Amino acid sequence: EIDAKHVEANFNLANLLAAQGRVAEAAAQFNAILKSDPENGEAYYSLGLLVAEAGRMPDAAAALKGLFVGSGSDGLNEAQVSSAIIALANKPAPSVNVLYVGTATYDLPGPRQRQTARFEEAGCAVRALELVDVAPDRAQLASSVAAADVIIVSGGNTLFAVDRWVRLGVDALLREAMQRGAVLTGGSAGAICWFDGGHSDSMDPDSY
Repeated sequence: EIDAKHVEANFNLANLLAAQGRVAEAAAQFNAILKSDPENGEAYYSLGLLVAEAGRMPDAAAALKGLFVGSGSDGLNEAQVSSAIIALANKPAPSVNVLYVGTATYDLPGPRQRQTARFEEAGCAVRALELVDVAPDRAQLASSVAAADVIIVSGGNTLFAVDRWVRLGVDALLREAMQRGAVLTGGSAGAICWFDGGHSDSMDPDSY
């Protein structure tokens, strides 16, 4: 296991191996980094690029299971987009459990319907995790997230959503879902929330 103090050095080594075309060794190095630092998004990204460029798309999909769009309501209502998301789950659509997290749009039914309709039409089981007016207990939250093959986060107010998740401990559960290979998806705020940062108007006092 890699010492946390040496992650950067090992990351540089992995990139050097990749540049030399030593794909298997580079992939092993990235995986060792992720074992020591499971939250290292740059290592996940580099591993995904590495195996994709090597033509190993199933491995790439396992390393990077996410599909993000500019607008949640528009993008996720496109049949091609929903089909691609379902394909990433690597299961027949009727066996795919979709969890919709609409915190960023304050759990309103309209955005939920627009962003999940295509998945329901495909036969997926869709459940909503409502967190704005209720605070489910930890066991209920963990069970809901653990059962999800696909996690859709709505567009809307990124800051409000992330703040609410941190208060309830949902951020840690979503990270665990990422690490076990759940498909992460969403548009606008639902895309930004999966990354370390992004441009947003979430601090607008008229909408927060």
